[in-house]
Amino acid sequence: MSKLPLVQSWLQASIACSVVAVTVSLSAQGSPPPNNNPAGNSSATKAAEAIPAGQRLLYCSHSLMWDTPAPLGEAASACGIKDHVLVGLERIGFSTTKQHWDQPDARNQSKQALLTGKVDDFIMSPMELPDEGIDNFVKFGLEKNPKMRFFVQNNWAAFNIDAQGWHSKGMANMGEMDKWDKTMAEQIPNLNATSVKLYEEQVDKINKEIGHSRCPLPKSDKSAGIADTLGDGF
Repeated sequence: MSKLPLVQSWLQASIACSVVAVTVSLSAQGSPPPNNNPAGNSSATKAAEAIPAGQRLLYCSHSLMWDTPAPLGEAASACGIKDHVLVGLERIGFSTTKQHWDQPDARNQSKQALLTGKVDDFIMSPMELPDEGIDNFVKFGLEKNPKMRFFVQNNWAAFNIDAQGWHSKGMANMGEMDKWDKTMAEQIPNLNATSVKLYEEQVDKINKEIGHSRCPLPKSDKSAGIADTLGDGF
């Protein structure tokens, strides 16, 4: 296999995050409504019955997730999904999920939205694991809506380093900037191995603690940010 560099950019990261969120949210909406009239169904009726119900989404993220809500809404509309609602998008640049959790209640957009119990899917994008903010939000959200689902975005590996080193090392020290587009194809499978392992461990721990799978793990860490694997289903 030839050693071709995989050019990585923030644009690719945004696209990857959008692709992952769109794919997961549109493919995991649950079973279609029961067919009460199988003999009389036309093709159009069957197609309508297969369209899942809309979801109420809340995002709590750093910048790699900020561009996701708009294309996800467009995709939902294009698929004929009704009542797709963006509840909110809480933004803190280069943030951990715990930073969002630790904000004062008076200006904590995520907590205020979760308190209403009117959120179906809560999407978080931490930086390094473990992040107790994830555990806190899951427990808090389930108290208000026991059927809520929680998504944890695993960041793509950039700057030739495992994503587990991003936040602790700081933006200014993220690898050698003049070499960040020289990652070779054969490096990709293991480039983010530590981060992937820690994400999976925390998500598995949370699901075991709450007794069922409410926190799937969409992965956007491979192939220079283009998602090629989705987390376990529901």
